[in-house]
Amino acid sequence: MVRPSLTLVLVTEGPARLAAPILAERFPRVRCETGSVLVPVGRRETPESVLAFCRERRIGVVASCVVSRTVAPPSRLVMGG
Repeated sequence: MVRPSLTLVLVTEGPARLAAPILAERFPRVRCETGSVLVPVGRRETPESVLAFCRERRIGVVASCVVSRTVAPPSRLVMGG
């Protein structure tokens, strides 16, 4: 079964590497990439909850968007005998 993987990409007012540890307090799978903060979102963590946390912690967000990737489970190798 193929399922989409959603990630919220945040461009912050300050350096992403400073915002990431603050966000990681609540969203443990946060990572930095090319000057942006990436937060996986889903049922428990929504884009709205991440942005609300940013407002609460005074992390200025200049821009944000949700990107989707299709993630397929690992294929099984069938060995002939």
